[in-house]
Amino acid sequence: MSLRNSHRRIVTPLSLFSLALALAVVPGCDEDAADLDVVEDDEQLADADEPGESVVADSEFTCEVDEASAHLDRARAAEDVWPGGAVDLSAVGSDPPAFELRVEAEASSPAPRNVFGVATTRYYHQAQLRPIKLCNDNGTTCSALTQANMQAAIDWADRVQYRSDSMLRFRIDAGTNFNAFVNNSGINNSCTPVANLASYTTPDPNGDGQDDTPADAAFLCPPSFDDADATDLGQDIEAEGAVPLFARAGIGTVVWDAATSSWKTKAISGGSSWCTTHYVNLTGNFWGSSFLAHELGHYFCLPHTFLEGSTKPKTLSDFTSQIIGKVVGGHTAWDTAGIVNALYDVDRSVSWLTGGLAYLASYPINDTPADPGETLFAAVHGDECNPNPLLSIYTSIFFGAPYNASILYFANPDRRNVMSYFKHCFGDRQRLSPQQRGRMLAAVTGHRSGVVDWVSVSAWENWTDVTIPFRPLGGDPVYVDSKITTTGVGNAARVRVHVDVEHEISGLHIKLVDPNGVEHSLHGPGDANGITGDVKTIFYLSNLPRAGLWQLKVAAAYSQLDGDNGRIDEWRIEFE
Repeated sequence: MSLRNSHRRIVTPLSLFSLALALAVVPGCDEDAADLDVVEDDEQLADADEPGESVVADSEFTCEVDEASAHLDRARAAEDVWPGGAVDLSAVGSDPPAFELRVEAEASSPAPRNVFGVATTRYYHQAQLRPIKLCNDNGTTCSALTQANMQAAIDWADRVQYRSDSMLRFRIDAGTNFNAFVNNSGINNSCTPVANLASYTTPDPNGDGQDDTPADAAFLCPPSFDDADATDLGQDIEAEGAVPLFARAGIGTVVWDAATSSWKTKAISGGSSWCTTHYVNLTGNFWGSSFLAHELGHYFCLPHTFLEGSTKPKTLSDFTSQIIGKVVGGHTAWDTAGIVNALYDVDRSVSWLTGGLAYLASYPINDTPADPGETLFAAVHGDECNPNPLLSIYTSIFFGAPYNASILYFANPDRRNVMSYFKHCFGDRQRLSPQQRGRMLAAVTGHRSGVVDWVSVSAWENWTDVTIPFRPLGGDPVYVDSKITTTGVGNAARVRVHVDVEHEISGLHIKLVDPNGVEHSLHGPGDANGITGDVKTIFYLSNLPRAGLWQLKVAAAYSQLDGDNGRIDEWRIEFE
């Protein structure tokens, strides 16, 4: 069922169903924000914004939650029945409502609740993504993106949303043709090399006395991205209800090759998008990684978490100097958090949310910690992906009168946040903060609503907690299980298995037994690559029966580390 831009959501009377709703976090509206110079470019493109473009919101959003919303409870509290039958969900003040809706079928027998799961209906905001494979005007240097790689990237993005308790998910748009190409050198390339590139044999071609700088690269490969063409094509695709993704295989920049004393072209290796652009720029081929998830965050109005540009600290000395600069500029030295936030908590700003984007100011992002960036973290700790969750950036600075004291300053960036530049760390463990999730959902139901559908999906869930005992010293893993019985006819092309297992230490074995009795290994201790032991993700299986008994089996991997028991918190199955 697709209910695009509907203003009323009517739930079947509760003589047949019980209703369970989970409210999204409503961000506060009363905090001051530092100024932010928004940079849309993640690697090469410098100006993806559109001067003079007016974006009009479809509806207003506020931080107020009306009285009706107070009756909406968390999704797991299925026993709380909404009084009075049919419910007008538009009363909560957003369209579609910015919280997760699940309608649960009542149990038909007095069996213990949730022993074999329950049938439910999940509702999602579903964004349609349409990749456009680009070539140069002459049909050369073409994107190699495949449908399988595109699906892998979407699966990763869906996992980020699920891990963040978001109701947003992504799908390949029905209008996508992976065998078609658009020949447009202006969109396919970021710059055009000078005709005699090979004749420049010095690392300082612009003669400014500095070798191999961005200015040198721009001198030899002037920016040539055609934003007008990109916008026109993007607006056409958005008008058809899809997010335009440009798979660009052209030239991104030029680099100095010291081994051959020559300049060489470098293919596009980054992407860009922003809250006001009509497209998402990507590489000529991409697959399961944080790349697409990160750029979609920008398209739905999430800034980076970190300081950008030339002021981004690269060393601890830079970090210290910038803090001293704030104090010299008049900020009290004792306000350690205020100084660090003013310098490095850049996504806190709402000053850029004006005009047609003003409604998004009611969805600030104040819950991501200050982030000086991955370069500083690597300089201090040797590796930005160091799995130790306790590592931070800190410096002790002595100030004379009137302070006459050494003051300690900390920065603890969330290295799992997908909008940080630690995005290549920790594998499939990335997430959004609650207020980032709220901002995205506001954009989804606001000026981006034309590319998003409101859909219902049949699901089967088990929310009964199951304790995972520690592994006996020297013994085999002790498996516990949770079961779900599903219904349907035939086989499902794809099965989505949403798993939420809480385990504070590390190391889990997770297996799934399908209705045919076949055991599938979903996760092992070697797959953890994260900074906590929790596993909250989506696993995908293919061509399995829609009807039958499914069994999730989980065991702790390491006896010597497991001082506390974990638990299977919940899991569910959806068919595609």
